[in-house]
Amino acid sequence: MTETSTAPRSSTLAALVASRGAAIMAHRGTPGVAVVENTARAAIAAVLSGADIIEIDVTGSADGIYFAFHDGEEERLLGRDVDLLTLSSREIRQFCFARVSTPSGDVRIETIDQVLSALWRRFPDTLVNLDRSWNNWPDFLQVLDGFERGSQLILKSPVVGGHLEHLQDHPVKYPYVGICRTIAEVEIVLALADVNVVGVELLAPTDSSPFLDPTVLASFRDRGALLIANAEVLPGGPDLFAGHDDDESIFGTGPGWNRLLDLGFDVIQTDWPWLLRESIEKRRASTGRNAQARVLSP
Repeated sequence: MTETSTAPRSSTLAALVASRGAAIMAHRGTPGVAVVENTARAAIAAVLSGADIIEIDVTGSADGIYFAFHDGEEERLLGRDVDLLTLSSREIRQFCFARVSTPSGDVRIETIDQVLSALWRRFPDTLVNLDRSWNNWPDFLQVLDGFERGSQLILKSPVVGGHLEHLQDHPVKYPYVGICRTIAEVEIVLALADVNVVGVELLAPTDSSPFLDPTVLASFRDRGALLIANAEVLPGGPDLFAGHDDDESIFGTGPGWNRLLDLGFDVIQTDWPWLLRESIEKRRASTGRNAQARVLSP
């Protein structure tokens, strides 16, 4: 069913944050030994593990079919030196994930439609953050128009690169989060016209980043933005928020997730949703503190 409304649709995410105080986003779902990231089973497992939002990566085939897969991870996940972006959907459907099987057989790459349909059959109110789709706008936006629960989808992209014009031109105003590395990029996002901006994902490589300054964060909140931080740890990748991440929270002695909650982040992305949920509940019970709940203006 095509949605044609141009009205802002930020109320779903805002209501979630208002009710939770701090929402948990599961990075690529919650995989396990026989459950692969970016699959319907991983998404369902994440909800059962305490996640409020599921982050799913998007990869487009050469013939315009969209799969739930993080491009660049082919060798790790498939055991093949291939680039899905250059392959047809028929070729992609032939691949099985390496070293993973279930009693029902091998596990294959799923389309975005398969993941969302299976997730929403089980948990129809779950929000989904679609990552890495921006290089396929505007075509992918038209695909999303066919989903009945489009208001439960959250798009995001880097601020630079010419992606934002596609959102401005598209008639359906999907909730949007800008990925920001600097205050200047936040300013660009918050000043956007004809885009349903609901928040900013802030990247802070070190503790000297202005995104760890409560005054700076308050200025973003005052303009109606939800604040999103990444706590997941990327293999070989940079610190996404000054090292206050899953590893520090679980295996280290630093503040970890508590630092993000003290700063008032509304959404925290993690690979460990059940442990973050437990941490938030313990924090609430012992101190009454939590991430601040704020309702966005339309």
